[in-house]
Amino acid sequence: MNKILLCVDSMQNALALCNAAIFFAKRYEASITFFNVLEEEIIVDAAFVGDLGFGVNAAFVERSLEQSEEKNAENKEYSNTLEFICKNHCLKQAIKLESLKVSGDFVQELQEHSKDYKLVVLGKMGKEKMGQNIKSALKQLNTPIFLCQDEFKQINHLLFAYDGSDFLDENLKKVLKEPIFSNIKRSLLTLNSDRQKAIDNLNKAKELFKEFNIEIKSDYLLEENSQALLDYAKKNNCDAIAMGAYSSGALKHLFFGSFTDEIIQNSHLALLILK
Repeated sequence: MNKILLCVDSMQNALALCNAAIFFAKRYEASITFFNVLEEEIIVDAAFVGDLGFGVNAAFVERSLEQSEEKNAENKEYSNTLEFICKNHCLKQAIKLESLKVSGDFVQELQEHSKDYKLVVLGKMGKEKMGQNIKSALKQLNTPIFLCQDEFKQINHLLFAYDGSDFLDENLKKVLKEPIFSNIKRSLLTLNSDRQKAIDNLNKAKELFKEFNIEIKSDYLLEENSQALLDYAKKNNCDAIAMGAYSSGALKHLFFGSFTDEIIQNSHLALLILK
């Protein structure tokens, strides 16, 4: 069964993330799981308290426990409110929302629980710089990630950022099989200062999409900077950009690493990160 993991931890973009998850759920004929990670509970170390000596132990322990309980209660209440908002919003679209709440490190828990999901929906939070959690998730997860802005715009035109690498080809094949690409305008752009390499990449991409009987408009720019890609997407009225994420080992392709960071930080469009 197809499943989408909806990661929500803020009121600011909860509805946008829900709308994104609903969009993909309808196209994948998938279910949605609300995923929220609570901060680990504060534990008072008895040995540490004992080292403080008589006269402060009782007061310290009492206050620490109070603060711990207050913080945990606030986190749970906030999580429950987010869950309520998302459930009701999904029900309006006749989509049932399941829930998965865990405690621990966000990235570790996300990596563990995302394995059985078709797609992970995360929030970018507008123009803010990419947080460490998002960056770590993009590096460590093996599941495709949809990185949403604080507002979701329905995807009618998807731009593929293509570098011609075998690594990206493998991940493209995984998603080209899916119904998400039906009835959507698709464009592909490669950036390379070497004209012949750019043309070779386009020819390779055309063969790949032809394999799945998908028509695509392709183009290239003799540049190798992130702003050129973003300007092209804006000029051509694209709604989202699909691209590779981070490389591993000795792989150093154009659409990996710092290039990915720059796109995520500066893009006003949603991003589909192929994994």
